[in-house]
Amino acid sequence: MKYLIFFFLFYSITAISQQKTTQDIDNWLESTTMLYAQGKPEEYIKENTAIIEASRKINYSKGIATGNVRLAIVSSFNKEYKKSMAYLDIAEKEKYTSTDYELQSTILREFGNIYLSLGLFQEAIEQYRKMKATALKIKDEDSRVFSVSASQNNMGDVYNELKQIDSAAVYYMNAYKNINTLKNKNVKLNALLNIVTLSVVNSKFAQSKMDSATYYLQKYESYNKDSKSEFNQYTATRLTGEINFAKKEYDIAVDNYKKAMQLPVAKKTPDMLRDLYRLLYETYSKTAKQDSAQKYLTKYTILNDSISRVEKSNIAAPINKLIEQNEKPLKSEKRSLLYWSLAALLILFTVLIILRYRHQKEKGKIISNIVIKEKETAELKQQLNTAFDEVVELAKNNSPSFLARFQEVYPNIIKKLLQIDPQLKTSELKFCALLFLNFSSKDIAEYTFVQHQSIQTRKNRLRKKLNIPTEEDIYLWFKNLDN
Repeated sequence: MKYLIFFFLFYSITAISQQKTTQDIDNWLESTTMLYAQGKPEEYIKENTAIIEASRKINYSKGIATGNVRLAIVSSFNKEYKKSMAYLDIAEKEKYTSTDYELQSTILREFGNIYLSLGLFQEAIEQYRKMKATALKIKDEDSRVFSVSASQNNMGDVYNELKQIDSAAVYYMNAYKNINTLKNKNVKLNALLNIVTLSVVNSKFAQSKMDSATYYLQKYESYNKDSKSEFNQYTATRLTGEINFAKKEYDIAVDNYKKAMQLPVAKKTPDMLRDLYRLLYETYSKTAKQDSAQKYLTKYTILNDSISRVEKSNIAAPINKLIEQNEKPLKSEKRSLLYWSLAALLILFTVLIILRYRHQKEKGKIISNIVIKEKETAELKQQLNTAFDEVVELAKNNSPSFLARFQEVYPNIIKKLLQIDPQLKTSELKFCALLFLNFSSKDIAEYTFVQHQSIQTRKNRLRKKLNIPTEEDIYLWFKNLDN
């Protein structure tokens, strides 16, 4: 018996001694900060997964929150948006996050990056603006400059995608100048300076300012080699090739593109390979090597189709998140109204009677409405497929998941609308979806609880935004989007 007691005590003491302290985890977080930037994603994932596990054992909120944000960054880069948003949601709910403006800024940046990757530009801009506002509250100067500069660089990325090159250039240069206000830069700031400098090179190249592009590329080359990630090396090599191409130095351009292709980060990142295939196709097309041009065009087409399929399969989670964020203010107002109503009614009735009465009344209304709507749509349901039925039902119930489900059933419609006007809001996309489904103004007014006249006004605004001729039937125009 005493041997058993001794064994139990020995095991317990050993287990406790192996348990990490908060200081251990802080040191662990610090030592693994730059692993991902150093081109070690597998080690980065492994270490941060272990950090989360160790933090949970001692209920250390900082370790749990930071570890999940780091895993979200990797997942987002790999286009695993649903997984990334799940990690971000966990981090957002941790108690530590509410006390750390730098971590809040990072979370906002990652949400913005996801929306940017999916072409939801207005939503990305909103996240980056919130990121900057939050970053300005950071007390530590190095951390504040880092987060503010990162938000400026991200804003430049949005305008670069929108082909508003001059606006992008302004944001990139502001980020560059902001970082350089600090004479002594830490490891993170030097890493960000590499990224921002290459963003400036890219914007100067896009503006056809080759001398300036070359100047800032040389600036980048002069930076400490230890601060450069594989991603930086890929970007710099690719940009060098693009400058060679612009100067009609096609053979040198090909050499640089192939050099970029051999970097480990490019081999593991489909987006990078796809871009290099396209650039090689364009370059070979300018030479006599048409076989090589065709070879890379084929590779580009196959890989691009594969990436597009992945992006389509991942769009539902971010859209659901957007809908949830847009509904939070409305839910808050309704909740406040309910509290005041209950407080007033408590004078006359008990809470139990009021809640029971309301529940029964609302339940009766819902059942009655369902019966009526089922009768009205019974004949239509027999003619439509299951997916269409589901989308229509979600629309009629004004369901928050309507737009996400519509995107799954008709993936090309939202994409085409955003190509026409990238600044369409979520509410406008939902309205477009209702018109595509052939809902009348009266129906839309009823299901969305707005005045009939407001629907007509929104239709007219939408005609202007989407350049729909006044003589063309708006419903027919939306139906033609699917052809």
